[in-house]
Amino acid sequence: MDTPAETNDDEWISAAEAARILGVGRRTVFRMLDRGELHRDKHYRMLRRSAVEAVRDGGEIVSLSEAARILARPLHHVRVLVANGELSSVPNPKWPVFRQDVERYAGGHPAPEDRTPPDRIGQLGTAGAGSVLNVSIDQVRRLARTGLVPADQDAKGRYWFRPDHLEMYQRSRAAEETVEHFGPLPPPGRGPKCQRHGRA
Repeated sequence: MDTPAETNDDEWISAAEAARILGVGRRTVFRMLDRGELHRDKHYRMLRRSAVEAVRDGGEIVSLSEAARILARPLHHVRVLVANGELSSVPNPKWPVFRQDVERYAGGHPAPEDRTPPDRIGQLGTAGAGSVLNVSIDQVRRLARTGLVPADQDAKGRYWFRPDHLEMYQRSRAAEETVEHFGPLPPPGRGPKCQRHGRA
């Protein structure tokens, strides 16, 4: 007896198949596509099976900004939770997390009291910067002291960082790692030459 082929969890499926999986009508699937709640291909009518099944199993999906509002935490903290696997992610760039997971986390982890001074609203301390950069607080202080990451120092000696400066540092580190892995680009005009073959 032949064994049925295994289902590919990441295959492209039709809107009709997605409607069957979700237990809704095709029009509902198209409305979910319009709202960005389901990941689709460039032809619109094909969907990732994994994304559809994730929505079926996890319930409503929400944006990171909505998750940050529910958790009463900054957006970068939510990104860290997703990166660490503490919040389940969805293969969808617009609505990437499940509301029920966010609310469950919020229930077990009350938001800490915000002790950011009024004149530092919108900036991050060393702990927040460490969470964004995924490094220790001591490493954050070294980055600030050496000037690798721009920082302001208050009267008590505490460092404060702007989120955009941290993102710039992350991009520069990613570029350095790419050069280390692949090597530097050749100077302009000195790339590999294409050999021309004359006619026989």
